[in-house]
Amino acid sequence: MRNRLLTRTGALAVAAGFAIALSACGSDDSGSEDASDDAMATEETMEETTEEMTPAGEFGAACSAVPADGEGSFTGMADDPVATAASNNPVLSTLVTAVGEADLVDTLNSAEDITVFAPTNDAFAKIPEADLNAVLADQETLTSILTYHVVPGQL
Repeated sequence: MRNRLLTRTGALAVAAGFAIALSACGSDDSGSEDASDDAMATEETMEETTEEMTPAGEFGAACSAVPADGEGSFTGMADDPVATAASNNPVLSTLVTAVGEADLVDTLNSAEDITVFAPTNDAFAKIPEADLNAVLADQETLTSILTYHVVPGQL
């Protein structure tokens, strides 16, 4: 059962990394466009991303911290296993530390078909330092939290 939990936790952590990086780059749009504009925008976005399957450009504050090219870029991370990809992205360094403390690197790197909702360093910065350090020191709690951020399937 422990191996199953670790496998699931690893997969969750990997998926979290990608999802967090992408959600941190989410739109700040208040939804003022009408439905037809939304449909056209969605269709245009799908056309732009179909060939490369990468974001069509920066669309959130955290995206500016993601390298434009190289291993830590969106394109570069797509070529690597989850934990490796996260370790190449500077906005996910605290998550990478947590994944290492939870001993989930191998689990995440071997997981297939998962989505990880990965909190950025800014998200971790909102946690009081003493609380964060306590969680990082408690492998069972840390594993539970990290695996909560992983879901099956590629979303």
